[in-house]
Amino acid sequence: MGIAWLKGTTGTVKLRIRNYRPIPVVGSITMQALRLQVPNDAGGWDVVALTVSPTTSQSFYIPTGASTEFTYTYTGLPNHVALGILEAKYDMPCHDEENGAGPNNGTNGNFEPWEWQYVLDAAPIGLQAIPWADFLQYACRWGYGAIGAADVKVNMTNGMHLSTRSPAHRLQYVSALKVKYVIEAVNDKVPPYDPNDVTPGKLKVKWFTSDMDSSPTVYMQCDEFSAYLQLAMAAHGVTTESRRYHGYNGNVLHDFTTNLICPANFDRNNPGNYATPTFHNHVAVADVGDRYDSSCSSWKTPYGVLHKNPAAPFGFPAWFQNVISGVPYGLVKDPNPCAGFEWILPYSGHVNFSGT
Repeated sequence: MGIAWLKGTTGTVKLRIRNYRPIPVVGSITMQALRLQVPNDAGGWDVVALTVSPTTSQSFYIPTGASTEFTYTYTGLPNHVALGILEAKYDMPCHDEENGAGPNNGTNGNFEPWEWQYVLDAAPIGLQAIPWADFLQYACRWGYGAIGAADVKVNMTNGMHLSTRSPAHRLQYVSALKVKYVIEAVNDKVPPYDPNDVTPGKLKVKWFTSDMDSSPTVYMQCDEFSAYLQLAMAAHGVTTESRRYHGYNGNVLHDFTTNLICPANFDRNNPGNYATPTFHNHVAVADVGDRYDSSCSSWKTPYGVLHKNPAAPFGFPAWFQNVISGVPYGLVKDPNPCAGFEWILPYSGHVNFSGT
């Protein structure tokens, strides 16, 4: 649950007070402060103070079974991708009309949690055009701090890889794993191959968010990392594609061995976490000539420079393989040389919790 705002928006909240007592209630309410409690990487909270209006006392008289509403506006939401719990501090003395003074039903000087707030960089698109608040819980953590589409793509890729601001609910890349959170898009199997001849897949978003909320670690393979990275970018108005990559020689698709990579959820600064696995294929996010891969960190860039971070972005085709003085850099180490064949992997919608 939660409320999504575009960055730069003035927030609005309505407070409804209902009288369930058998006689009218008289009182007043003063909104003293609003704040945003923002999750941080340490598992704690950072506080963002908000400016609320009005802060003057407002009186009310509520007959039996009736209700009244007060509207407050607030400014100071982060002007970048963000999230947090809206908390309120207010004073509300009230009493039965017949009995005089009664207790204070306010927060007694404390802050009371109300609702999650999600700040989006731009209007959501595609399968997130009507955003799933449960998914924004992660799309706003991973992309926290982004301003503009370029930032969203970089922050989201790195943030998903590192499980930014989500230390208790992390993603881990396991390449030899059956997919769980997508119904895979199926590409053409017969040469000559057509990169657009693909049966669309679907996303199991409810299953994904349920597991993320309840598990310390969620295990996924590259199809899923790419699909949900694409979806997280769409939540902030950024259009990208998931694409599958094979080694390619004439009309033959083949496996390949990678250069040194480190799976998500392992310390990318530890050389012992890097390996050179053999893949049948690999899936990443494409945006025109750039590729984004949140599933793993690369020891070096496609140009041989020490990197120890995800591709965010690397240019294509260098991202797949870039041979310099006979040395293959990029994703693929062997064979050398190795041409890449890519399929666009479209996703046509969501499926229910069971995936049926």
